[in-house]
Amino acid sequence: MDGILLFVDHYINHIIIVLGFGVLAALVICGVVLSNLKHSLEEQALGRGGVRTLVNPETLTATQEHFATVSREDTAFQRKNFNKWCSVYFVCAQLITVLPLLGILGTVAGLILNVRAEDLDAVFSSLNTALSSTLIALFFAIILKVVDSFSTSRIIFQIETLFEEFDRRFRDAIDMGHFHE
Repeated sequence: MDGILLFVDHYINHIIIVLGFGVLAALVICGVVLSNLKHSLEEQALGRGGVRTLVNPETLTATQEHFATVSREDTAFQRKNFNKWCSVYFVCAQLITVLPLLGILGTVAGLILNVRAEDLDAVFSSLNTALSSTLIALFFAIILKVVDSFSTSRIIFQIETLFEEFDRRFRDAIDMGHFHE
């Protein structure tokens, strides 16, 4: 048991820092890839297609309507790519919550080891080391949660909205008989 406590006491801050920067890098990469996918979907929704003229027989007025041509194969490939990167994102999001737990583990391990010390000065001086793991872990968790909230999770919501719009268009095209396979 002492070996495990010593290991945790000596290396937990390093583990927290490496894990924190690793999760940050993964969140940034997910954000960039998902942002590119979002732009691709937006271009696909707006870029291909044409203009259709609709005439109202009662008023004899003509209106032009822009439409997009989207294939199920395109969206299926993009949806598969989206799901893959969402899986990576969800793992990162779960690891954010693990950081404070690792910090508390480091604090508890440091305190258990130092309670055995007979010199009170040694106990008080070691509290700095024991509590630093919680401080570092909370710092990373807060920063990562802010990065997550303002970037990746928003992009995921926007992509899900685009996929819902594509699905609605497919259903409308089928209902109106304009679906071509």
